[in-house]
Amino acid sequence: MDLWDTGALGVVETHGLTASIVAVDVMAKAAQVRLIGVRRIGDGIVTVSVVGDMASVTAAVESARLAVTAIGGTVASTVIGRPAVPTAVLRDAGPVEPPTTRPGEQ
Repeated sequence: MDLWDTGALGVVETHGLTASIVAVDVMAKAAQVRLIGVRRIGDGIVTVSVVGDMASVTAAVESARLAVTAIGGTVASTVIGRPAVPTAVLRDAGPVEPPTTRPGEQ
């Protein structure tokens, strides 16, 4: 599925697993959005990503931000309308590995 078809991408970064669970719960209850990923970034940072129409994603992210801030766990949040990124890139992306050769070498 291409994100061009979904309308918007919402991302909430939290500090800690508990805060990310709160974010997922609140987003699912606040609006009609689809969870596409929960990723542990490192240093206790967890990123929760959802897709849906712009109004639903905005409502979900704002609700999650307020709920997670109340427990002291919000790091950052954003909503991006019609992002040109395939969902698979966000869901399946692993750590970026440096290239083994330089451009032009074989």
